[in-house]
Amino acid sequence: MNMKALRFIQVMVNMESLTKLEELWLGRNRIKVVNLCGLRCIKKISLQSNQLTSMKGFEDCVALEELYLSHNVDDIQSLTKLEDLWLNDNQIEILEAITEAVEGSKANSFPGFSM
Repeated sequence: MNMKALRFIQVMVNMESLTKLEELWLGRNRIKVVNLCGLRCIKKISLQSNQLTSMKGFEDCVALEELYLSHNVDDIQSLTKLEDLWLNDNQIEILEAITEAVEGSKANSFPGFSM
């Protein structure tokens, strides 16, 4: 048995029962797909250094304020409550999608964030 391989989470399952969860820290794993169904109270998610390729799975996270996705994605969905957005070291080609996703949120008013 390869014990080193057991240290990495690859799939997020059975999260629906964690309805009062406010923070989730799963950075430095091998997660490819996010499944956060039912986590409407979650305010902070850290998934940096995984293997995400899209923002699918965040739709129910309506209270999300901080999202850390560096070293991951190339697609953004609408997250209007977002206050902090970390996307460094990604393969994002079109910034218009990010501007639309954070329109009306505090993240859009941060110094240095402009189109």
